[in-house]
Amino acid sequence: MPKSLFEDVKICLSVLTRFPVSTSLSTLPEDGEDRLKRIGKAYRAAPVVGLIAGVVGAFAYLVGSSMTGSPVYLAAVMAVGAQLLITGGSQEIGFSKVISLRPHPSADQNGHDESAGVAAGTLATMIMMLLKIFLIGELATPWAAGMGLIASAALGRAAQVQLMAFSSDNSSAQPSKVDATTSMVVGAAIGGVALLFASGLQFYLPVIGAVIGIAISTLVFFGFTKSRHHLDNLNVKEALSLVVEIGALYGIVELMPVGFN
Repeated sequence: MPKSLFEDVKICLSVLTRFPVSTSLSTLPEDGEDRLKRIGKAYRAAPVVGLIAGVVGAFAYLVGSSMTGSPVYLAAVMAVGAQLLITGGSQEIGFSKVISLRPHPSADQNGHDESAGVAAGTLATMIMMLLKIFLIGELATPWAAGMGLIASAALGRAAQVQLMAFSSDNSSAQPSKVDATTSMVVGAAIGGVALLFASGLQFYLPVIGAVIGIAISTLVFFGFTKSRHHLDNLNVKEALSLVVEIGALYGIVELMPVGFN
């Protein structure tokens, strides 16, 4: 079992990041059913990819914060930039494409206006990135920022797997509901431990904040975009991961105990 879980992590890294990881997928046909099923099974380890992305972001934040003048927002920019480099911006690209699903006033009778959609998606993603940078900067100590990055990234990936499993995709790469539940447990455990390290015995406060932030951001996302009509779309699943991540960060910042940020 441990060997299988380790292989799951490697497969998730190869699928969800740019890390050049060697996996057992190389022995399976490129477009074969067995390959897709193995990827679907491996998604239960997706929160571990969030953990790794969070650690990379935390290290980048630590490097940035060590510069003269304690530039917390520069450190936050470096953290977000590092995460974008290792993930290839898949969440941000997905979010941008989802936003462009809403018809623009200048759209034709079929609802198509490609240039307006691209512009709207790009602007919305830029705002989300600025919000993420601001929230990380508000966790002004490297330790709090690092733990916040780890917790939110793990929760974001867990939410992505939930949608993959419970939407009616019927793809061979669709995770089972059991694997999705495993993913959520792993994500919650990573997030809870990270917040325990960040705020000690008062960790329940940022945990509550993260839950509230995730609930509000998810409701806003599905309420104000057409994504609820396109749950089978991979971009929606990637976008949800970003939305949940930022929602969790917001809640963590709001309820982080005084003296820990």
